[in-house]
Amino acid sequence: MRLCLPCVRIERQADPDCYLAANFSAVKALDRHLKAIAKALDKGYNHRALEKVEIAKDVLQQLDASGASLTLAKLLQSACTAQGRMKRFEDVRKNKGGRCAG
Repeated sequence: MRLCLPCVRIERQADPDCYLAANFSAVKALDRHLKAIAKALDKGYNHRALEKVEIAKDVLQQLDASGASLTLAKLLQSACTAQGRMKRFEDVRKNKGGRCAG
């Protein structure tokens, strides 16, 4: 995604009426959300990451980009990571009282 932004800027300067120029703010918003998802997962804020994944999916759908399958796959991978971590945390928390102390 970071490689895309300079290309969009160049395209925007060359042709102000192009399709990407109209959606440049949406591309930047998607980039911001992807960064926020990565940061939230690194810090362990899984609920926050899931919220950002849903927002990023909406932004991606708004762009209606046909070649965005890789970005969508990355979003789904982030969602799975966050859900898995939350499930693991809930399982450990639920079984904490039933574990042996030895």
